[in-house]
Amino acid sequence: MTKVKAITVALLMIFGIGVAMANTIVPPNPKKDPKQAFNYVYNIAVTQNLTEEWATYMLGKYYETGYGTKKNIDKAYVWYSMSTASNYKPAILALTALKKTMSASEIKKAQKLYVTTRDASIKRGMADIKYSMTH
Repeated sequence: MTKVKAITVALLMIFGIGVAMANTIVPPNPKKDPKQAFNYVYNIAVTQNLTEEWATYMLGKYYETGYGTKKNIDKAYVWYSMSTASNYKPAILALTALKKTMSASEIKKAQKLYVTTRDASIKRGMADIKYSMTH
């Protein structure tokens, strides 16, 4: 998926507008089905080997707010961190803001999960991220 298509899909998901694009599945409307929107973004992030920084950023947002999934600040931290690895500005701002709401021990715990998740993805491939993030 090109960056233009990726950004378009992200905007479509954020604003709940569905449009068919060449070689792209029409994203679900997050206002109508938050869980389906979460799963859509999750699958893009994992299948694109975390190169779609907008998708990893959106997962952070979904986990931070509990939109379409169970609220989990540690996982929000992880996904924002994954997105900041490519200097994605919205993720950098979101991670900075999230850290301000966390205690030192919460940050340390989230950082440990991030390192574990990142290392698993590097050593064994992307399938391990699903395991790390769900267990």
